[in-house]
Amino acid sequence: MVFSTFLILSVLLGILVPVRRASACSGLILGKDVSPTGKVLVAHNEDDSDRLLVRHALVPPRDHKPGTTFTCEEESAHIPQIPHTFGFFWSEVRGERGLSNADIFYNDHGVGIFSDSCRHIRSDHEPDCIAGGIGYGLRRALAEQAYSADHGVILAMKLLEQYGYRDSGRCYIIADANEAWMIQVVHGQHYCAVQIRDDEAAFIPNHYTIRKGDLNNRKFYCSKDLLNYASQKGWVSPHVLEEKDFDFAKAFQNPKRWRHKFNTFRQRHALSILTGREWGVNEELPMTVHPGKKIEFDKIKAIFRSHYEGTADDLRMDFSGFSPHYTPLRRICTGTTVEGIIAAFHEYPELTCLWIAPGRPCSHPYIPLLGGILSLPEGLSPIKRPIPALEEHCQPDMSLLDIDSKKWWNITQQQIITDLLYKDIHPSLQNWISFYEDSLMKQEEEIRQKAETLMLSGEKEEARTLLTAWGETISRQTAEKLEKFFAPFAPISLLTSATNIFKGDRSTELVVRFNLKGRHPVEKSILMGQGGLNHTLWATPIDQSLLEENGLWTLRFRVRELTEKALPCRSDFWLAGHDIEGKTFIARTIMQVYPQREDNTFLYNGK
Repeated sequence: MVFSTFLILSVLLGILVPVRRASACSGLILGKDVSPTGKVLVAHNEDDSDRLLVRHALVPPRDHKPGTTFTCEEESAHIPQIPHTFGFFWSEVRGERGLSNADIFYNDHGVGIFSDSCRHIRSDHEPDCIAGGIGYGLRRALAEQAYSADHGVILAMKLLEQYGYRDSGRCYIIADANEAWMIQVVHGQHYCAVQIRDDEAAFIPNHYTIRKGDLNNRKFYCSKDLLNYASQKGWVSPHVLEEKDFDFAKAFQNPKRWRHKFNTFRQRHALSILTGREWGVNEELPMTVHPGKKIEFDKIKAIFRSHYEGTADDLRMDFSGFSPHYTPLRRICTGTTVEGIIAAFHEYPELTCLWIAPGRPCSHPYIPLLGGILSLPEGLSPIKRPIPALEEHCQPDMSLLDIDSKKWWNITQQQIITDLLYKDIHPSLQNWISFYEDSLMKQEEEIRQKAETLMLSGEKEEARTLLTAWGETISRQTAEKLEKFFAPFAPISLLTSATNIFKGDRSTELVVRFNLKGRHPVEKSILMGQGGLNHTLWATPIDQSLLEENGLWTLRFRVRELTEKALPCRSDFWLAGHDIEGKTFIARTIMQVYPQREDNTFLYNGK
């Protein structure tokens, strides 16, 4: 039987797709004394590149038969299940498959799990993983089993010692209403965990932050042979005899990534907002600072929306709307940010408020989601079958990237419009978000107090019903307001010579047509690419292909260049540039990208 290579690739695509990892997140921990609520607060920007789907679920508690195990990544360890696992809120990020190190969890016992990459570790490190090691399974096990932050750390250490961590360096934040921990892990079985004190604030970019002296006067845990291992490798002076004098970050970070500006710029600017003073380019950046006062929500949001505005570090590129997101200098809120979250923990897990900004926080308001809700609002693209989705998270499913009725695709369209028309849109959008969030903060406090009164009266289900209905109302209201705001900025229609194209096709050109109503586009300003991709990676048109025909402008693109970074799915494609007067224009279409097609065929001897 003869099969085209294209068909075989379509069938085998899931087998060939590698596991993708979270790229460059940012995190913040506030101890109880410096939190605006008097309880621990954790904030996080989830940063992942390329075309992605972000969706959410409420995974119910479950009972498991003896001998049940679970596994996540291919060839990773099979983890024994405990008899009963807790329910939890789950924020899932998917590309070709679910990302291995991206997701956030908050469980029924009020424990939150967040993480930030600390890549890259030393190249001469020799990892020691058992049975394939543990990756995504670590955060899942913590969500299912941890009944407090301290218990979560103990559980994480047990799993790391038993299996070893299968990825490069990472910092996990494990928190509840009363305490927060960072556990910074290395590929293999080594780690260092520290408790953040009540009067401290810790900002985590994408490098290890535990330095010499940071283990003094605080609760901490280290892997049993950590100091001895680092000493044998020559990464620490043999005169360092106690863990309290050990510089974990300098020992395990790859020297080529040490104090890399990719990370230090974010940490410096975050610390400036937290402390009210500038931090020098060459100044040592501490693991924690002591703000000496409560850090209010406005400052927390300012950190995670920061593009370094008003400083010499706010450099822009001359493309379309001069967006700060896709520039060589990494921001805290950046082009790869797919969700912002502020977890304001409460002594009652049902009243913890997860303030969620879908997409980039600078372009979408933080909307409240209280822990006791019974179902998720449609605005968060809820997963309809959460248990199968959890079990299959690391399995490929390209169809989930197809543009459809999920609210996530509405959000990404608004984010792309904001980027491409940034200088025209963002000032007024920012003002509206600020005004709207002030209203939401007041409403959230009122509804939380009503729910607490009901709970204290023994009417827990009534309280949860109240929270659920209010959450759906706020989500729907927010979507309607955003749709109204963006209506005047809708992209023009982009007509294409084909609606189905093949990734990497070297022989085909795509002709696009658009109407600028009398305006004259500048060819060299125009780029086109798939929604979700870095705009600087979009394709340029074929030189001197711009023509005007019957009132429409036409351009030609090489399909190979147009799809070089694109993922095979049914997706939005955008075209952006400016006219001879410098005014930006944007256009949009939908196309199906198929996996790469080969001209040759081969015989398959099926039996």
